[in-house]
Amino acid sequence: MDIHTILYVESDGSYSKIYLQSEEVYLVTKSIGEVEDVLETESFYRTHRQYIINLNFIKDYVRGDGGYLIMQNGKTVPIARNRKEEFQMLFARL
Repeated sequence: MDIHTILYVESDGSYSKIYLQSEEVYLVTKSIGEVEDVLETESFYRTHRQYIINLNFIKDYVRGDGGYLIMQNGKTVPIARNRKEEFQMLFARL
């Protein structure tokens, strides 16, 4: 699996679901923290305790309390309130 095709990763307990650009979904036996360690590149950002997103596949950013993202596949991904400011600075550079 090419990590550049990952849209986002969603936590599912001690597992993680990896959503690809091809619409395939993989369930892996790693926590989201373990997946985050593998994906430590400039393209990925942990928006919430349950989500890691690929910044290259953001379709829209909706501001609000914490706000949320609309990904290329239409999925909405929340941004935790305590990560909002950091994300906005990062998003401004995209």
